Formats: sequence, C-alpha cells, structure tokens
Amino acid sequence: MQTGNTNRIEELLGKWSDGTLAPAEGKELLALLQRSDEHQETYEALQKAWMATEETPVFSPEQKEKLLNHILGRKTRRLFFLRVAIAAAVAGLVVATVLWLQPGTPRQSLAGTAKRPAAPADIPAPASNKAVLTLANGRQIVLETAGDGALATDGAMQVSKLPGGELVYEGKETEIRYNTLTVPKGSQPVKLALADGSRVALNVASSLTYPTAFAGSARKVSLTGEAYFEVAHGPGGKMPFVVETGGMQVEVKGTKFNVNAYPDEMDRRTTLLQGAVVIKAGTAEKALLPGEQAIVAHANNTAQAIRVDGSADLEEAMAWVNGRFRFNNADAEAVMRQVARWYDVEVKFAARPRLRFGGQIDRASTLRQMFTILETSGLHFSLQGKVVTVLP
Repeated sequence: MQTGNTNRIEELLGKWSDGTLAPAEGKELLALLQRSDEHQETYEALQKAWMATEETPVFSPEQKEKLLNHILGRKTRRLFFLRVAIAAAVAGLVVATVLWLQPGTPRQSLAGTAKRPAAPADIPAPASNKAVLTLANGRQIVLETAGDGALATDGAMQVSKLPGGELVYEGKETEIRYNTLTVPKGSQPVKLALADGSRVALNVASSLTYPTAFAGSARKVSLTGEAYFEVAHGPGGKMPFVVETGGMQVEVKGTKFNVNAYPDEMDRRTTLLQGAVVIKAGTAEKALLPGEQAIVAHANNTAQAIRVDGSADLEEAMAWVNGRFRFNNADAEAVMRQVARWYDVEVKFAARPRLRFGGQIDRASTLRQMFTILETSGLHFSLQGKVVTVLP
C-alpha cells in the first residue's frame, strides 16, 4: 500500500477510535481498506459492521484497542487478535462478538472462500416456561399450562405461581416434604422463592430438589445444572444454607452466588458476588470472598481439589441471569454446549475448531442469528431437524 494511503487509514482509524469519525469518512475508510490486501481482514470486519448498523459501528474501548493493534500488526500479550464483527439481528437487535485464536492457529478470512452451506432453518429462542414441578406425592405440574395463583397444597404449605412465572411457598409446616423443580432444555429459566425467603433462579437443563419448609440444623437443597441464589439469613444467624451438587457442597449463611454444576462440563464453578461461602469437596475445603470463583474439577463424578480464581469474570457467571450469553476465551465445544441447552438441540462436530471466543450475545437471538455471529469466525453449520452439525 502507498504510504499516503497508510497514513490516511491511520488518521481515520484514530478518529473512529475516539468517536469523531463522520459517516462519509467511514465510507472512505472502507474504500481504502478494500483496496489493500494487507488490511483485507479488517475491511471485511468493518464492512459487516456498517452493513449491520448503517452507520459508524460502535465498539467498546477494549475492542477498538484490539482492532487497532491488529491493523498495525502488533501482538497482544497472549493472543493474536484476528477479527471483530458486529452482526445485526432482526427488530433492531445488535449483537457483538470478539473472536480470537491461539498463536500458531491458521488464520481464516471472515468472508471465506469456501462455499457456505445453505442457510439452515431457524429455531427461536425459548419464549415460555416449560418447567415441571414435582410434589412430594409424585404429582407433576407443568408450569407452561398452569394458570397464575395457587397451584397446589403440599402438607401445610401452599405453592403459588406469580404473574411473572415465579414460584412462591407460603404457610407453616413442621413435616419435611421435598419438591423438585426441573427446567428442561429449550425453556426460559425459572425463579423460585423458598419458604425461608431465599430466592433462586434456575437455568435451563437444571433441577433443584428442596424442602417445602426448613427445619433442623441446616437448610439443604440439591442442585443439578446451574442456579443463582440470594440466600436469606437463617434464624438468629444460624442454620446455614447448603447447596449439594455431586461431590461438592456450598455452605452459606446469607449471600449471593452462582453455582454452575452441569454434568457435561469439566468443572463445577461457584462464583461469589456478595457475602461469604465455604466450598467443600471430599476432604478439601475453601472459603471464598466476593469476586472469587471456586473451581472443582471432576472426573467420573469424583470431586477433586478446589482451585480459587481471585479475579473471576462476574459478568460471565451472571450473563444467563441477565439474559445474555457471555464468552471469555471459550472454546467451540463450550460455546456449543450452551447453544444445545438453550435451543434444545443436539450438537455434533464434523471437525473440532481451534477457535477461542470472547464477547456476548443476547439470549433472545434465534438460532440462525447465533449462526450468523459464529460464522464470522469461519465456522459453518448445518441443521437437520434439531441436530446441529459443526462443519469443517
């Protein structure tokens, strides 16, 4: 590229970075990049952004810095930044994603030269609550078809469904009875208010077994999958709240935390937002402070040592509660496990991509919108019925 053009690109990128780039200058920048083989990847990324927004694309300061580093040929400390793309969903939904590859991984063009498969049929994001409540007597209530108000009486406790879909327990009970709330794949998460005032949000492909009333020395619940807890203090500051999941226990007295314990994940992760918790796994025990995450590796369902991450990504841990997917250097398999749970699809891999993903996507996106975002990395997909295949 001629030096004059290079200088002009850097000038325009400087304006874009500080937010002063005019629309006409944006078009000029695209034209200059389009004529340069050196900056072809960057042109394709920015072109997708302009097509999505019909105006100067909006990136976070971190994304701008990384894109500028890529254009100027600089390396980050650990990863090579390859591409940034903004794709627009229908109805004005804008979704942003930042994609990286580990050093040494072959680069792939955003647009790509290989023939893309035909656009797959679409699957919408879950729109209803398909959870099932199983009472102590074995009776099952499907929340999607149940009306608001009182659902059932279990012993001396009444369980009701509020207009927003939250379940609440009211009454005075001395006999211990257990209910199980199950949220299948392809459902909206469900909120639950326990008898002690603690509140729970239960993610998809998850279940929680709990007593309708708490008695004894501890308040114990059993979790499979993922849930966010806001635990009320026990009477007199006693009676700790205990979450049991596989070979791990999370013990608290009053706090806010998230537990991710899906059986198909490599680790069980407990992220503390407020208060204090104690993690127990086998003979190991660790106390957490706010902002920390306990990681319990498990193989063959046997809990191993506890590792503590002192700088946990709280936004990533809480993304599902806030209606988003958020990825922080996640591999393709980890991304697709979340896709499988949310859209209730089976995922198969015809190839194992070496891509790493970062960024966030609105969970209201349809499956095709997810494909559109992920395909900016060079991934391809096919969809047959409810089977998604990740193609080479």
